[in-house]
Amino acid sequence: MDKKKYFRWTLTALGAASAVLYAAALRLPDWRADTPTFLLIFAALYFFALAAWLVARRAHDDRRVAAIIIVAATIFRLLICVSPPTLSDDIFRYVYDGRLQLAGISPYTYAPNNPHLSKVRDSAGYANMGDNRNTLAVYQPVSQVLFAAAAAAGGDQAVYVIKGALVLFDLGTVLLILGILRQLRRPPGLAILYAWSPLVVFEIAGSGHIDGLAIFFGIAGVYVILRGRRLTGGALAGLAVATKLLPASLIPALNRRPWDWRPALTAVGAIFVTYAPYLVWGGSPLPFNNASGGLAFNQGLKTALIWLVGGPGRAADNVFAVLSGGLLLGAGIYFWSRRKSAAGVVRAAFWLTGLLIILLPYTVPWYLVLWLPFVALEESAAGVYLAGAVMLSYLFYTVQPWGLAGWVQPLEFIPFFILLVWDYRRLSPGRLDLETSVNNAELDPA
Repeated sequence: MDKKKYFRWTLTALGAASAVLYAAALRLPDWRADTPTFLLIFAALYFFALAAWLVARRAHDDRRVAAIIIVAATIFRLLICVSPPTLSDDIFRYVYDGRLQLAGISPYTYAPNNPHLSKVRDSAGYANMGDNRNTLAVYQPVSQVLFAAAAAAGGDQAVYVIKGALVLFDLGTVLLILGILRQLRRPPGLAILYAWSPLVVFEIAGSGHIDGLAIFFGIAGVYVILRGRRLTGGALAGLAVATKLLPASLIPALNRRPWDWRPALTAVGAIFVTYAPYLVWGGSPLPFNNASGGLAFNQGLKTALIWLVGGPGRAADNVFAVLSGGLLLGAGIYFWSRRKSAAGVVRAAFWLTGLLIILLPYTVPWYLVLWLPFVALEESAAGVYLAGAVMLSYLFYTVQPWGLAGWVQPLEFIPFFILLVWDYRRLSPGRLDLETSVNNAELDPA
């Protein structure tokens, strides 16, 4: 058997074994209630995906490998899409916001528990949305359009309409990653780090997190920027921000020439166009000062800062906010001021998005969906590790009162930061190399 056939058969076997495990996950009635069993299945899927990546990355220019990746990724998502969303309550808020819009009420005007909304509380979702019922809507306008469309089309099955739509966008993200790899002349098998990631499958197809739509627009923006379409790329990045605010970290990566305003300005224009109708309708889509009253969940780097300043409180929050804001602003200016090759755009997106994930006050698993396409494209050891270890944060639900055992966060983050330093030394020895083109393409085709 030649090497190509060996790679294909090995990938097919790993994909089939993974599909069996996803089917086994469906037999668990509640993943949150039976977290240990769920995490065992997740761990097996994680190692299967890792093994598949180690095989597939050696298969250069084999289109059948890409086909196997796409087919398996589709099967995984279709299996999990039919599961009830038990790891997170967020999708029930999505449905509620959609039905609120169909009733002619802006989702940004009142929190669901407000007496003014008593007439619409019978809609499915309110009873299941947990702490989300106490806050104004935090989901941005493009997300709200999807929620309203799903509520109109789906009726009592709106949850599954949202999940199905997000699966389609997620598969679109897989295709875009393969397209970027082709442009960079890199093996298609690297896409497995996203396409077969059990974190992505469970958080998008399982829980229906809107991050799947946000990263679709974000990675589409990067893809068209690499093809020389700066204005279109900026507009797509703007749609990503108007879906969820976090992809704003991508915008400084999109200009191939230093200080080129055009991608950023078209992003702002797209954001304005999508926000304007909701601002006229009433309320503010921006979630600032919208305290949820939720529990502190997997605070990551902030945990270390709290320890350094002597404990939780306003001082720790203020120091962390200033530190995070300063680092993100500085990184954005640095990357925006640099000339970038095609590979440099991807590398800048990897570091900017990764820095954002590190500096968020909470490291929830589904936020990593926004980073994992760039983890795959850069083959980041740190990102691959965190995409598995972060799921340990779901042990939060296994104790009463809810909380994490003391060993969980050190196991998540100490190896992660060590590997991130290794990534930096491997990817950017001595400096952040953004100008070297791996395929000898022009630095700026435009």
